[in-house]
Amino acid sequence: MEELDCVLVHVPKYQNYYPPLNNYSSLNWMSQSIFGLSDSLEKAGLESKIVHPGIESILDKRFSLGNYLQQKNVKSVGFSLHFHQQISDTLAVVRQIKKELPEIFVFLGGVTASFFSRELMQYPEVDAVIRGEGEVPLPGLVQKIKQGKELFDDVPNLTWRRGNEIVENPMSYTAAQDDLDKLDYAHLPYLENYEKYLNFPKAIFHTKLPSTWNYKLSQKLYAERKNIFGGLTVGRGCHVNCFYCGGGSRAQALINHRKKVVFRSPDKVVASMQHLQSFGYSGTYISFDPHPQSQHYYVDLFQRIRQEKLDFDVIFSAWHLPSKDFLLEFQKTFGRGSSISISPETGSERLRKTARGNFFRNIELMEMLDQCEKLNIRTTVFFSLGIPGEKKEDFHETLAMKNMIRSRYKNIRTRAFLVEMEPGAPWHLHPEKFGLKKIRRSLQDFINDQSMPGYSSMTSIGFMMDELLDEKLTDRQDLEKRLLKLKCDNFCPNRKICAVMRTGWKAAGFLGMTN
Repeated sequence: MEELDCVLVHVPKYQNYYPPLNNYSSLNWMSQSIFGLSDSLEKAGLESKIVHPGIESILDKRFSLGNYLQQKNVKSVGFSLHFHQQISDTLAVVRQIKKELPEIFVFLGGVTASFFSRELMQYPEVDAVIRGEGEVPLPGLVQKIKQGKELFDDVPNLTWRRGNEIVENPMSYTAAQDDLDKLDYAHLPYLENYEKYLNFPKAIFHTKLPSTWNYKLSQKLYAERKNIFGGLTVGRGCHVNCFYCGGGSRAQALINHRKKVVFRSPDKVVASMQHLQSFGYSGTYISFDPHPQSQHYYVDLFQRIRQEKLDFDVIFSAWHLPSKDFLLEFQKTFGRGSSISISPETGSERLRKTARGNFFRNIELMEMLDQCEKLNIRTTVFFSLGIPGEKKEDFHETLAMKNMIRSRYKNIRTRAFLVEMEPGAPWHLHPEKFGLKKIRRSLQDFINDQSMPGYSSMTSIGFMMDELLDEKLTDRQDLEKRLLKLKCDNFCPNRKICAVMRTGWKAAGFLGMTN
């Protein structure tokens, strides 16, 4: 029987509620770094696997993570706590595993785990937290556990227990380019049943039907049937601070002790794309764009992709306005399955100056969109709802920009999303500067929010303010309700579909088919 030194686990957010989707699970896609971490264990001579309980429970409703760990004689299990929406579900699984296997060493890692490391160590089931970046700390910790050692003073970035004492080792490691280049962030077979992960739905509906039927229904409605996109690790870090982002420059310094950005070499990124394609992906997501270095970097990368004759699509999330050279190289390299997204946040330049780390004027945005249209590049423009300090006149400017884009371009669409409070973001660290009240601050605040039956990252924002568009608010529920109405009335392209789905869920409930 195969024995493993360590298992890395990604726990989805099992319970969400959003009217068009009813009850569903989300966060089925993992942080791409988890594959590189598994590769770091492999290269250190340690046997490991990644387990996604959401996938396993679809394949076998009797699946038990505890039984799996016991059968593989696992000495340590690490839980990925990258996304803050995972907190409550991850801790529930941690408690269950420690109850079933009290001798197993349980540790957590990821951005959210790093931010809340001290609070997480108040849970007796948590033996350690790897803070910041884990490519070196992880194999060092697992090796010591395998050797039966109980002292971890020389493992960088580790918070751990020495008897009744909680010890915080120095944050002495951040990944350099060489660290990122020598690891494989695209080797899917590290994941159990990775074939199912390729086209696993973004959301799994919860009904009283058998789990396999729920999966097939979700797959039919949500899985990407034509183009299958996977994540791609290009680099780390950021130069700026957008008000809502927990990955900006200050957050990187606070959480990861990262002081500068780092890119993987273009050759390694191309190799990762080829690797992803070999497993069945038709394209990839790229969300790493620290200006100004990124523009020259991506021009070089796109040219190398063409040299390799790699037919692979990209959905690129631009953090700033792409240069003309970038757009030209993008158009030469990728087909109609590819696209670019840009988030001005608002049509108001006044408000954008306070919201974005990279400011640009409306005329500059429209010039960029003109270029995208001319080059036939599909583009999505995202707006944010719930920006602190937004006035009616600001929102009217946003609507005017949205309407102009929709009437002026054929290849460009607009979308809007409610901004959710996340750990380490500027408005989370300094809510008073943004006029916010009753925000999620502590780990327990996030757990309380996420444990509510009506929680959804699409509607639960995690903060309160006195006014929205110059109108007084009564409470957070009032704010969330008004923001959702603004989104539905002004930005939703699928209002008829939403109405049909709501009616369908009501009928299913009447027939006793939903929970």
